[in-house]
Amino acid sequence: MYAFGENRLYSNVQGGWWWRFLLNSKAGLPAIVPWGLWWCPLLPRCREKIHVVVGTAIAPLDGEGVDAFHTRYIKHVEALYDRYKVQYGASPTLELW
Repeated sequence: MYAFGENRLYSNVQGGWWWRFLLNSKAGLPAIVPWGLWWCPLLPRCREKIHVVVGTAIAPLDGEGVDAFHTRYIKHVEALYDRYKVQYGASPTLELW
C-alpha cells in the first residue's frame, strides 16, 4: 500500500544539527522534530488529502532471503506508485531511502 499526500502532513524542523547528529550517533535515536499546524505542531496539517492505494499482497518465497524479498517489495511499491501518481498529482519519480 502507498499513501499519497502523507508526506505533506508534517514537516521536519531544520536546525540544531549538532545535537541531532549527537543523539543519532551516540544514542541511535532519529532526532526528527515533526511540525504540523502552526498553533499546535503535534496535530497534522488537517487540510491535506490522503489517498491510500492498495496493491496485491506479496509473500516471501520458499528459501528467499531478506534482501531478495526487500528488492521484490520495493519493485511492487514503485509499480503501485507509478500506476496512481498521475491520478493523485504526485511527483514523476518516487524517492525511496
